Amino acid sequence: MNILIFGASGFIGQHLAMALSEHQLTLVSRKSARIQALANQLPHATIQTWDTLADIPLDHIDIVINLCGKSLLGIWTDAFKDELLNSRVTPLNTIATLFGQHNKPPHIICASGVGIYGHQPDNDHLFKESDHAVHPSFLSSLANTCESTLPDNHQKHTCYLRLGAVLDLSGGSLPLMCFPHYFGLGAILGKGTQPFSWVSLSDVIQAFLFAIDQRLTGAYNIVTPIKTTQQDFQKGLAKAMRRPCFIKIPEGIAKHFGQMYQELVLSGQQVSSEKIQQLGFQFKMTEIKGLIRKT
Repeated sequence: MNILIFGASGFIGQHLAMALSEHQLTLVSRKSARIQALANQLPHATIQTWDTLADIPLDHIDIVINLCGKSLLGIWTDAFKDELLNSRVTPLNTIATLFGQHNKPPHIICASGVGIYGHQPDNDHLFKESDHAVHPSFLSSLANTCESTLPDNHQKHTCYLRLGAVLDLSGGSLPLMCFPHYFGLGAILGKGTQPFSWVSLSDVIQAFLFAIDQRLTGAYNIVTPIKTTQQDFQKGLAKAMRRPCFIKIPEGIAKHFGQMYQELVLSGQQVSSEKIQQLGFQFKMTEIKGLIRKT
């Protein structure tokens, strides 16, 4: 197949491209050095910049994968939040423009997030793909905007994989989470009972491959099926690293860390991944200790 990957130089993109190495890949990224290094490892890859997209033979593209989006980690000023939005919406508008005149649009797979469901209500509600945000947040607004950007003629050919926190020691947020635990300073933030929806990077890659193979459309939650709270995760991480975890930071103090902490750590979503499992997808890594290959 001919597969066009936007955001191929990112944390997920690099691993996904390697998993798709047998296919004809067109890699699009703004980070030229990183994307060139990746392409050198792939036998059937070509590189395009955002300025040369018109040179791609679009009629031959079977799959478009969109992984674009600035990292959520940072200080959420108004300017930073604008960057988060623009970094996600602009590529989707580009996809719509590129393939707007094609009689046979490609199958599109977009990375989204479980933040679309907003803050968890004060109950054990399990969010499913048909649910809407009960307590909206910036993340729910961001995800909803992204998932509604493509026009209707593309939406019917599009799959949104709503990812929990994607964890792997090779990058992303897990090394940052591990860092204080190395010194025995891992902490439980807030009540600790807030849900923490996560998924291993390896399961995310398999989910993208599954979506390609099954030509999935619509939205699918990609989170480990084992219910996890913030306290469960921190204690599980500490145990896997053979470290103590006894520090607790009250919610009143943790709130002063900023909006990012409030939405990503002090609140959360308890999410069901049953929909994709009913189609035959299996999550391989469901225990926190499996994330820690070396301590």
